[in-house]
Amino acid sequence: MIKADPAYLELLPQAVASKVEIDPASGAVTGIRYKRYEKPGSPHHTEHVATGKLYVVAGHAVETAKLMLASGLPSSSGMIGKNLMDHPTLLTWALAPRPVGNYRGPVSSSGIEDARGGAFRSQFAAFRVEVGNDGWTWPMGGPDSTVNAAVQDNLFGARLRERVSYEGIRQFRFGFLMEQMPDTDNSVSIDPAFLDPIGNYRPVIRYDLDDYVLRGMVQARSLASQLFQRSGASDRTDPERSFVQSIGYRGQEFAWDGAGHFAGTHVMGTSAADSAVDADQRSWDHPNLFLAGPGSHPTMGTANPTLTVAAMAFRTAEALASELGASVARGRAA
Repeated sequence: MIKADPAYLELLPQAVASKVEIDPASGAVTGIRYKRYEKPGSPHHTEHVATGKLYVVAGHAVETAKLMLASGLPSSSGMIGKNLMDHPTLLTWALAPRPVGNYRGPVSSSGIEDARGGAFRSQFAAFRVEVGNDGWTWPMGGPDSTVNAAVQDNLFGARLRERVSYEGIRQFRFGFLMEQMPDTDNSVSIDPAFLDPIGNYRPVIRYDLDDYVLRGMVQARSLASQLFQRSGASDRTDPERSFVQSIGYRGQEFAWDGAGHFAGTHVMGTSAADSAVDADQRSWDHPNLFLAGPGSHPTMGTANPTLTVAAMAFRTAEALASELGASVARGRAA
C-alpha cells in the first residue's frame, strides 16, 4: 500500500465513489458518497461521504462520465458521456526478407510521422505509423501462433525449428493510429439493468468508426502495401485470422483495434452551451468540481494523449492551489 502523510493525503483502499452530491440551489458539490467493500464480488459494503472545499473526479474518460451520470448530473450542455474517442489502430503485418531484430527492446522501434497533417484532413483521417518491434504479437499472437501454424502443417523436430526460426525473426507489423473526431453517438451511458455487486452502475459503451476514419484506413492500407512492396517484404495481413476485430469498407476488410487512449466524454470548451468543463477542467455547472483527465479532450489527434493529460493536470492543480490559497488567506483575515 502507498504510504502518505495523513496531514495532506488519506488513501482509502477498496472504496468506490457512487454519487456526487450537490446543493440544488447553488450547484456546488457538498460531498462524494462512496462505498467500501470487503472483497470483490461480495455485495457487503458500508457507505460514507467525503467532504471538502474543492472536489476532483479523475476516473478517466469512462468512469468519470459514469459517475456523473449515476449522480444525475449530465451537465447543462448534455455533453457528459458524449464524444467517446480513441486511437482506432489499423494493423498490417508482413514477413521481412531478412531478420529485423524483433521481440527485444521497446515495443515500438520507430515511427513515420509524415501523414499526421495536411489539407487531406478535410477528406479523411490523418494517422501516424508505429513501426512495431513486437513481431506479430498484436495482430496474430506471435510468436506462439507461428509455432501453432507450423504444427498444423505437420512439421516437427528440425523442420519445426527451422520454420519457427526463419519466420519468427522476420515478423514485423505497422500500427496506423488514426485521428478521431468527436461523435455524440460514441458514448458512455448507464442502465439500471447493468449493476455491479455493490449496486453501482456499470458503464455502457457505444463505439463505432465513421466514414472519416474508415477513409483514412483506406489510405493507410494503401501506404502499408507500398511500404511492404518496396522493402521486399511479404504482406501477410489477414484480418480473418487476426486476434483483433475486423471491419469491412468499400470492398476491403481491415484488421483494427483500439489503442486504449480513449478520451472525450466531458469535453472542455469556452461555453457551458457546448462543453462540460472550462480550460481549467472546472465543471461549468458545479463551481467547486473539477473533472480531470483525457475526458476533457475535445478531439483526438494522431499523438498519444499522455503528455497533454499531464499538462492539463498541472494547469488544474495550479487553479486548485490558487483557489485554496485564497480561501486560506480569507480565513486568516477573518
